[in-house]
Amino acid sequence: MKYYGAKNVQVTLLLILLLISIMGCTSKESYTRFSGTKNNQELENTSTSDKSNTEKIKSRKLRVWDLEVINTGRDANYLNDLEKNVLLEMNKVRSNPQKYAELYLTELRSYYKGKELIYPDHFHKLTEEGVKAVDVCYDYLINKKSVDILMPSERLCKAAGDHAIDQGKTGAVGHTGSDGSNPSDRINKYGKYMIVAAENISYGHNIARRIVLTLLVDDGVPSRGHRDNIMRDEFKYAGIAFGSHPEYRYICVIDFVGDYK
Repeated sequence: MKYYGAKNVQVTLLLILLLISIMGCTSKESYTRFSGTKNNQELENTSTSDKSNTEKIKSRKLRVWDLEVINTGRDANYLNDLEKNVLLEMNKVRSNPQKYAELYLTELRSYYKGKELIYPDHFHKLTEEGVKAVDVCYDYLINKKSVDILMPSERLCKAAGDHAIDQGKTGAVGHTGSDGSNPSDRINKYGKYMIVAAENISYGHNIARRIVLTLLVDDGVPSRGHRDNIMRDEFKYAGIAFGSHPEYRYICVIDFVGDYK
C-alpha cells in the first residue's frame, strides 16, 4: 500500500477546493446569464405591454368627442337649446357612430318590454318592430365609417320652421305642407340648395337624444331613410326647428342640404 505525504494531501485538498470554486463560479455565471436573459424578456414584454397600453389610451382618446369641434351650433343665436342639442347629437353619431351605438343604443335596448318602449321617466310607446329595429341600427352604426359633421344654417332653420309652424296649426303629419309645398320648395324659398336635400321629422319627443335615436332606429320604416339622412356624407348643412303639435304634442323638423347658395 502506498501512502501520500502530508504535502501531497495538502496539494490534493487545494486542487479539490480550486475545482469546487471554479464549478461554483461557472454555475453562478450560468445562472446570472439565464437571469439576465429572463430580465431582458421581461423588459421586452413590459415594453410591448406599455406600447399596447399606449395604443389603447390613444384609441380611447380618439373615441372621446371633442365638443369644441362637434358642437357647431353653440353660437347660433337663431337656435334654441333643444335645437342646438339635436344638431350636437347628430354630429356625435356622424363623427363616431361606434361610440354612439355602444353608449346610447345599448341603453335604449334596455328600455324595451316586448314591442313596448318604456323610458325611465315613464314615457312609453308601442313600436312596430320592438328591439329588433334597435339591433339592426346597432349593427349598422358599429360597421359605419364616420362622416363629416354638420354645420347649422339659419336659412335652413327658417325652411324647417315654416313646416313646423304649419303642422303645429293643422295637426298634419308628413312632408307636404298645407299649401302643397314639399321640402325642396321650402328650402329653395330661402336660397338654392346644391347637390342633395332631404327632410326628417320627429313627432312626440322634446328631448334631443330621443329625437335623434328615434330617427336613427327608424322603427317601422323599411327604407330606414331617416337614418340614412342623418348619416349621409353628402349632407354638410342642417336646419332644425322644434315646436308644438296638436296631436303629438311636439314636432321637430330637420332639413339637410349638400350646399346652399
